[in-house]
Formats: sequence, C-alpha cells, structure tokens
Amino acid sequence: MIISDLDPEFLEKRPVLDNKYRILDTIGEGRFAKFILFQNFVFFNILLIAFIFRVKIAVDLENERTYAIKIMRESQINTNHKMENFIKEVQLLSEIHHSHIIDILHVNLNGVYTKYDGRVIKVVYYVMKYAEYGELYNFLEHTPHFSEDIARYYFHQLIEGKI
Repeated sequence: MIISDLDPEFLEKRPVLDNKYRILDTIGEGRFAKFILFQNFVFFNILLIAFIFRVKIAVDLENERTYAIKIMRESQINTNHKMENFIKEVQLLSEIHHSHIIDILHVNLNGVYTKYDGRVIKVVYYVMKYAEYGELYNFLEHTPHFSEDIARYYFHQLIEGKI
C-alpha cells in the first residue's frame, strides 16, 4: 500500500497512534484478532487468549511503511491476568524467529490513541509486519478443498513454523 495513493482528506480524518502511526482500518476483530499460543510448543495443546483485541492496518508517518497493529484499550484490561497474558504473548512471539511467523517490531504498554475528534484513549499494542495477502486461515476458510500438492506445501510451512 502506498500512502501517497490515498486521499489526503481521508488520511487527515484517521486516528493516530503515539503520533507515529496513522490508523487506516480494522483488518481483524473477534475471532480473527484472537491469538493462538502454542503452550510449551506442543502443536495440539493450544491456549486461546480471548481478549478484545483488534488488528488494524496502519502507516508509519516517518517512513510510510504499512504495518499491522494488534491493539486493545487499557480500560479493557481489568485484571492483572489479562496483562500478564498479553506480556506472555509478546515474549513468546519475540522469541520465535521463523520465515513463516510474523515478527513483532515494537511493543507499547502505554500507548496513546488519538481519534479525529481529539479524544484520547490509552491502549496497549504491538506492531508487526503487515501480511499483504492475509493469513493462512483466510485462505483455508474460502477454499473448499485443494490438491495434494497445495496441502503438502501448507502443511510443510506449518510444521516448519513449529520447529
């Protein structure tokens, strides 16, 4: 996505995160924004963290690169348990370095989300690379079946991501 291709009036009315990222749109919420952790790296024993996170597409105001930002209002973190889980998620993802797993680039536990009308919302968030073609789940959801070769290709990626 090239920011110069977007309507300046549209950009002006978009929220800003920490005076660094212009939020363009929500690209995931509900089950799409929930994150699956592999507990003890055992593939079939998963823990689903059911926070009220949203994943947003944003543009860095300095370098105009597009990123995905997983964000939650601080007011929704009403227990230490939720914050601990968020921190565990960030720690786990920060330790995994693999070509098939999106890297976390930046984390902020004291973010400021400024809406167009001037309202300020305290948030926690992390910034990650934007997967332009979406996630594997979206492909699987919209594909009724595929050939053995394609199945083998994606299964190989899943297994490599586990190792």
